[in-house]
Formats: sequence, structure tokens, C-alpha cells
Amino acid sequence: MKTVLCFGDTNTWGVNPVDESRLEFEKRWTGILTEELRGEARVIEEGQCGRTTVCDDPVDLYKNGLDYLMPCLDSHRPIDVVVVMLGTVQLKGRFNQSAADITLGVERILQAILHSGCGADGKAPRVLLISPIRIGRVEDSHLASTFFLGNNRERQAEMKPLYSALAARYGVEFMAAEDHAATSPLDGIHIDVASHRTFALAVAEKLRQML
Repeated sequence: MKTVLCFGDTNTWGVNPVDESRLEFEKRWTGILTEELRGEARVIEEGQCGRTTVCDDPVDLYKNGLDYLMPCLDSHRPIDVVVVMLGTVQLKGRFNQSAADITLGVERILQAILHSGCGADGKAPRVLLISPIRIGRVEDSHLASTFFLGNNRERQAEMKPLYSALAARYGVEFMAAEDHAATSPLDGIHIDVASHRTFALAVAEKLRQML
């Protein structure tokens, strides 16, 4: 049985855009992925609300993805594929990072995984890097004070090609979440139940090519 670790933020954790609760396991993309890969792979959920790439959040503590990553990989090894989808949180106003800076943080994550020895026989696991879902009109939602900067959608539009180039440079697989899912108009950040399913099916198809 293969092992797939999904490392991400709120959309991997499964925030319900209707009421900010957690979607039921069978409705989250990781839960649907578990069912799709039943008998082929064990899927491990490692999503955390507010998880950053490499930044310490001065307001929301204990969210640094790089700090958590190595103990996480060590506890779940051997791992065949690590799925990484991070970067949305870096669009928060208090970080104010460019798309290039966000990508540099993701690069640190990739470097850590590829040098972790957490794959089979102490080798590197394979990696599927996913650029985040395109954010919507956050300025119209209750998340406006946290996420809205005048150029946040423009910054995120640059992330897909930057992530794709990064994946190619490190020889890892790539896909864009925005090609398979959309954020809910309720908050512009989180995906709804329908998008969780379409996204999960796309990830499952990609992983079958990798496992």
C-alpha cells in the first residue's frame, strides 16, 4: 500500500465557506481522494487553517509550515508522494508578499521534502506541487480586513506560472488547483462541496500516474 501525504492550509483542512465549520470527511477533497484511491494508497490529511509556507504569523501563532513539516514527515514515513498546496495565506495583508516571494517560500518547502529521506529506503518521496485556488472577491466578504489588498488577485494570478516553473526546476509534478476548482462567492477564499469533489477527482487522476 502506497502512502500519500497532503500538506496544505485551510482548503486542505476543509473549511466550509457557509459557516466556517469543518466539512465532513467524506465531503473534503482529501476524504474523497481517500475513497478514490482505496486499495491503492493510504491518504494522510495534514491541513491546518492559517498555515504559512515559512513565515511566523505574529497574530495567529504556530502556523509556520516549514517548522511543522520535518516532524510531520518523520512521523508518517515512509511516504511515497507528498502533495503540497500552500501560498494562499501569504496573501494576507500582514505578510504583503509578492508572488515571487511566496514562491521562494514554497521552494524552501520543496527543498526540505526532497532532502528529508522520508521516502522508501530513505530516499526522497515524489512531490506533487499544486498552485492554490484563485481567490475571489474577498473585499465583499467577512475576510476583507484580513486578506484584501488592492492587488491580491493580480499577485495570485502570477503564482501559477511561477509554481509551474519551480516544479520543473526541481523535477516534481505540478498541477493548478484553479483549473479544477473555484472559491465560493461567500468568502472568496474557500472552496465549496462541489469544488472539493471536482478537485479531488483531478488529484486522484494525477496521483494514479505517479504511484
